[in-house]
Order: sequence, then C-alpha cells, then structure tokens
Amino acid sequence: MGSECMHREELLVRGNRLLEECSRTFSGSRHTARRGQLMAWQRPASGWIKVNVDAAVNAVDQRAFVGGVFRDNDGAWLFGFSRSIGRCSVVLAELWAILEALRRAWAKGYRYVVLESDCADAVRMILGVSEVFMGHALVAAIQSFLCKDWQLSISQIPRACNVCADRVAALGRGQVEEVVDYDVPPAALLDLVMEEAMVSD
Repeated sequence: MGSECMHREELLVRGNRLLEECSRTFSGSRHTARRGQLMAWQRPASGWIKVNVDAAVNAVDQRAFVGGVFRDNDGAWLFGFSRSIGRCSVVLAELWAILEALRRAWAKGYRYVVLESDCADAVRMILGVSEVFMGHALVAAIQSFLCKDWQLSISQIPRACNVCADRVAALGRGQVEEVVDYDVPPAALLDLVMEEAMVSD
C-alpha cells in the first residue's frame, strides 16, 4: 500500500475520531429521539450524502440479507437496495453490506460520503483496528475504496440510529430477485424516512 493511501487512511481514522467526539458532545442535547431519549439518525454536512447499511441473518439456515439507504443532507431519500447474499456469518454479511454500498456510491458519482454501520466489529476490521479476518478478500476489497479519490468517512453508530437500513435489509427475506433497488422509499419505510428527516432538524 503506497504512502498516499496510508495518508488517506490516517485522515480517515482521525476524521472518524472527530466525528465520534462531536457525536458525544451533542448526543445529550438536541440530537435525541423521542422514545427513550435514544440518539437519532443525523443528517450529514451540506454537500455530503449519508449511507446507512445493515445485515440480517436467519438463525435457522444462516441465510443472509443486506440493505443500504442513501440520503442527502436534507434527509431526503436518494436510493436504497436490498440483497440476498447466501449463507454466512453476521459479521461477513455486514462487510458485504458495506462493500455493496461503497460500490454503488462510487459508481453513482458521489464523492463526499459518510457511511455508517451498527456493526463495530466490521468497522474495526476495515480501519485496521481488529486483526480478525485480516487479509480476507472482503476486507481488502472494502479497504481499496479508502484509496480512491474521494472524501469517505466510515464509522460505527448505535443500532437506534440505523433503523431504516435494518428494515431495508429485512425486506430481502421476501424478495425473489437477488438484488432489489429502491429509487423511492418502500411503502414500509416512507413514514420512518420522513420522521427521521424531521427529528434530525
């Protein structure tokens, strides 16, 4: 890995630390959800998009489904996806969700991207904090996106902030196609998307 790539990874790690500090600073005030005073989904900065991803694994047959939700800095829906990825562990499914989301964000031309996952293990692997799955093809594929010419922040968030992505991933259980794209919010998510956009005002 070249020095330029390493420099970008260092910036990514520092940026994530700063975002976490800012989140802790404001989580006790206006950035709270109405039920149980849990943190709510937060809009990205102006000019950025936010991508939330999640995975669901059936406990009986280990079939995994992933989903992603892309929103702009007003909280408006850009697009989403759900995908069936076969049988695997929860952590590997989360890595698949992240990779799928990054591929789509890059292909669609977004260059200021905040990606959030509620899987701390997956995020630590990507940022090189955890040695689990070190060298795994999925981790390597995701890390290759860190070296691209864009502004990318990857961080872990509480599950309460990731409800839309959780619901999109769950839609994969009943779909016939391997991948389903959502140019508009699925009916089951429409109210939630609108509510989260208002809460994050």
